[in-house]
Amino acid sequence: MSGQPESEQAKGKDADKTLDRVFDQIISQAAEAAKNERTTETVGHGYLGTGVRTLTPALAEAYKLKEAITGALVIEVRSKSPAEKAGIENGDVITSIDTKKIGHAAQLRSMVSSMAPGTKVRIGVNHGGQEKLFDIVLAGIPATERR
Repeated sequence: MSGQPESEQAKGKDADKTLDRVFDQIISQAAEAAKNERTTETVGHGYLGTGVRTLTPALAEAYKLKEAITGALVIEVRSKSPAEKAGIENGDVITSIDTKKIGHAAQLRSMVSSMAPGTKVRIGVNHGGQEKLFDIVLAGIPATERR
């Protein structure tokens, strides 16, 4: 044998088993954390959850918007997004964020992405000719929309 008494050998084997269980637990927790990181929201960029286009005269006509409005036309509202939860709908025109006028879709995207998840914003929206204000808390970008 190894020259150690049997009781010492048994203690060594028990310690090895304990270490194996600890390592297995650590590896399992790390794998779970990595999985969650891939499937949950990220920290960094704000997310409203809309697909938008710059409102052009042709789009305004297609959506039967009678007023001369500038802003970002909502063409998609993503499921379970902050926009959906607030009540923003397809065909709405986002005209402002925190009183800053929105002139085109790229400006809206830039403003939202420059804010952190959890930021509260007041979104001005033209909905069927009426101006509405929505208080929204931006989310993080879901894993399904990361590039």
